[in-house]
Amino acid sequence: MPQASPGAHLLVVDDEPELLALLRVVLEGEGFTVTGVPSGAAALAQLAANRPACILLDLQMPGMDGWEFLDEARARFGTLPPVVLMTASLPADLDLVARGIAVYLAKPFDMHEIIDAARLCVGAPVAHPSAH
Repeated sequence: MPQASPGAHLLVVDDEPELLALLRVVLEGEGFTVTGVPSGAAALAQLAANRPACILLDLQMPGMDGWEFLDEARARFGTLPPVVLMTASLPADLDLVARGIAVYLAKPFDMHEIIDAARLCVGAPVAHPSAH
């Protein structure tokens, strides 16, 4: 399997500690540099300090949800890197492109899907063309 762009930095935002840890291990194993944070507020702080190549974002989080994070991040920083939205439920009529979402993954997802979504966002070759 081809490796990711060397050191491409991903920001993973998810309030589930086990999933956050798993995504870090899997994505670092693919050659990415990963910063994992458990909340939208922590993600805003990370964006201020270090601009990632891609944001992998859980939609349903306590406090600031994924949409609130995106709105606040755009208000503070303007254009954002590509966003992979990870969530268990999403309204069928939602226009993801209009919301600035590059890839949507329904939870639970296969690890190949998350790897391919991250690769797609950083312009690396996709090994399993299942990300959409």
